[in-house]
Amino acid sequence: MVTPQEVIMAKCAECGFLAARNRLTRTLDEAEDQFRQGGKPLVVDDKGGNQHPGWEHYPVCFHDAQDLTAKIKEAEANRQPSAASIHFALHEDRECHTFTPWHRGLTPRQHQERLERIADKESEAAWRRKELRTITIGNVVSACLGAAVGGLIVWLAR
Repeated sequence: MVTPQEVIMAKCAECGFLAARNRLTRTLDEAEDQFRQGGKPLVVDDKGGNQHPGWEHYPVCFHDAQDLTAKIKEAEANRQPSAASIHFALHEDRECHTFTPWHRGLTPRQHQERLERIADKESEAAWRRKELRTITIGNVVSACLGAAVGGLIVWLAR
């Protein structure tokens, strides 16, 4: 993920925060490759053997950085979205401050958790480096003071 101040040009189809809303559970799931590349949500079989889209037609940005629904509706003049208009919206270069590369098999939430773990590790590493510097400086100061006090004692003992 880019820093909040940093804005890059990115394609939503390549982002880990691109989501598909599950029609049954309403969760934001991973947007599968078929949706990212072809603009068509996956179909599922119900118990009666009928097939229907398991996810909403409109992709969603997990961070709401892009209003993909509005872009697709604009292209379709508010009709049912076509695979072509979805594909175009997902592959258009646009400015984004939340882009993170897609890792197949991870949901948008898992992408977010992964970034948080990385940030936590980086923060902990920075803290450890600072602590090590503080300890090192303390050791150097202690050694210098010890040498000075030792030298003073030797000098006074003469």
